[in-house]
Amino acid sequence: MIKYTQENRKLLFEGIEKYKKEGIILSNYNITQIPLDNITRWNSTYYMVKTAIELKKIIIYIRNNTTNKEFKRNTLNESEWLALFELQNIFEIFAKPQRSYKVNYI
Repeated sequence: MIKYTQENRKLLFEGIEKYKKEGIILSNYNITQIPLDNITRWNSTYYMVKTAIELKKIIIYIRNNTTNKEFKRNTLNESEWLALFELQNIFEIFAKPQRSYKVNYI
């Protein structure tokens, strides 16, 4: 709903700039949209969830400032954000496998 709604997209950029100035997100943060899940890329869900969590304050900022009732209605509540954080931890295991594992061949 951010990608296809002009008002929400404007609020996304506004929120990113606001939180950059406040030091809540890094000044060089350059993601401008949440990547979509892609069935052909098994780790795309991880990157979608990770980016949404990074943009949590901005998504809440958009919710608080948009006139789009559908966006407000579909924004996550605090327990859903916590569940999303837990999902990120699970997906991260698969997206970033340990490289220190060594195979000993006989």
